[in-house]
Amino acid sequence: MKKIFTTLLAAAFIPFSTFAISLSDITNNSEQYVKIKNSMNTTLYVDISSIESLRYDPPYYTLRGKAYAVNYSSNRIFETTDIINYDYTKSVDSVTDNIINEDQKLNLNQSKEQMLVKLEGILRADCGMNYFHVNMNTWDFNGNLITSGAKSTHAKPVQYEHGEWMIAEKFFEQYYNQEF
Repeated sequence: MKKIFTTLLAAAFIPFSTFAISLSDITNNSEQYVKIKNSMNTTLYVDISSIESLRYDPPYYTLRGKAYAVNYSSNRIFETTDIINYDYTKSVDSVTDNIINEDQKLNLNQSKEQMLVKLEGILRADCGMNYFHVNMNTWDFNGNLITSGAKSTHAKPVQYEHGEWMIAEKFFEQYYNQEF
């Protein structure tokens, strides 16, 4: 009986050790874990091997993948599995085309700088993406699991030029070989 209990207990921990992530795993595998943002306390990475399509229905797309925030202040790695929804009619290319077409149609003769300001304002209001965390885990730098399983209950808008925007952009670029 003791042997069966020990075997079952050991089996319960196999999934956690199989998916463990350490700082050296991330930093020593730059082909898989791509650095997308670096600041004084935190570095963001995307696991490009984890990106998969859940929906391909242009202009709508949905991708799932894993991202990592390495926080040097807390010596923690925050792993998220994200689902990101895209509306390509609000992509940089689509919005830029709309601005140029409007300028030509109305003979506005806007400067490039004016058009860029308009583009940035539109993207800040709605960059055409939302996300939610399907799963969130916290690891120490040695790959020991600290917390597991927390998740978002509803989609949140992606904020232009914030961390989730950079993650969403990298997912799209990596999967479709083009920028959103």
